[in-house]
Amino acid sequence: MRKTNDHLVIFRLGSAGVLALAVVAARAAEEAKPAKVPLVLELPKPRFLGTPANLTSPRLEKPRPGRRPDMAVPPGVRNVALRRPVVASDAAPTLGALSQVTDRDKEGVEGSYVEIGPGPQYFQIDLGQRVAIYAIVVWHYHAQARIYHDVAVQFAVGDLEAPTAPRPDRPARKPAPGTRPVPGLEPGFVSLFDGKTLDGWEGDRSIWSVEDGAITGRTTAETKLKENNFLVWKDQVENFELRLKFRLESGNSGIYYRARKRPAGQTKGDPLVGTQADFDASGRWTGVIMEYLLRDVLAERGQKVVIDETGTKQVVGNVGRPEDLLKAVKPGDWNDYRVIAKGGRVVLEINGATMCELDDRDPKRLVHGWLALQVHVGPPMRVQFKDIYLRRL
Repeated sequence: MRKTNDHLVIFRLGSAGVLALAVVAARAAEEAKPAKVPLVLELPKPRFLGTPANLTSPRLEKPRPGRRPDMAVPPGVRNVALRRPVVASDAAPTLGALSQVTDRDKEGVEGSYVEIGPGPQYFQIDLGQRVAIYAIVVWHYHAQARIYHDVAVQFAVGDLEAPTAPRPDRPARKPAPGTRPVPGLEPGFVSLFDGKTLDGWEGDRSIWSVEDGAITGRTTAETKLKENNFLVWKDQVENFELRLKFRLESGNSGIYYRARKRPAGQTKGDPLVGTQADFDASGRWTGVIMEYLLRDVLAERGQKVVIDETGTKQVVGNVGRPEDLLKAVKPGDWNDYRVIAKGGRVVLEINGATMCELDDRDPKRLVHGWLALQVHVGPPMRVQFKDIYLRRL
């Protein structure tokens, strides 16, 4: 495997049926200070079922009595792996998503962990910056006690070279979805759609499919929706630039980002709630930033908006007349949508025309979450997406 980003941490775990979560605690090298303070880590208690069996193995350490001592680190140390991109040798985890390795959720309950396949595996975390690392914490959840052999941690600065030939003890794997660089675009862009399959996407296959080399969401009179439907990408996003092409035949759709899923067991509200780059066949919602079921419209087409620390929204300028900006959109044809989100600043562009700009300083805003494509309730419709490229900022 060749990884082109600059600063990487690789966890190689030689064990079967690994359930693992990992975090790196570090900070920028220039911030280092000589004083040391305890690094207090609160990890979940083991959730063993029944009575764990006694384990024997050469050189197995005896269980440590009492609480694990805190590690000593300089003041200000932070978790630089938090929500950083993750790839792994297992492209299709048995449970969960690779983004859960660095999402801060440490619990050992369903929906909080990722399970990868048997045999030697690795996780690779792109830290995105040069850092001085003071502590690495790796923990796991399993229903029974386990011994993990040959656990290794590797570091790389710059390009990482690793063997790409298939190992004799296992079949060759195709690249994980969302890891292929995009030729012709700036460094850092990866493709989220291979043009043939929905690999890496989760959704109702009676609604979502691939037609003519494009992700297609379709409803008919027979498949009328009772609630909005979504095709969700496997990894969460925070700061990013997204580029894609869309084509809409009637109805309403949108690109959700930093969205949260409806809690398990609940039926009220949409399956996904979050910020969206909206578009529809009538043009009313095209180029609008919306938080349906949360803060509603954040920025209309043509507006420059600031939302202050109290949640108060103010239009501070414009990027053009809404009716003129809509002329840049080609109804029923392919259009280029670009979404740039960095912190609270969001810009929407369609076919090169800036639709709106948002400066969101509300502490209640959604900071990170799921990326998804939408099919809206209402009359039969078809929406298509292709050339879906993402760069994390």
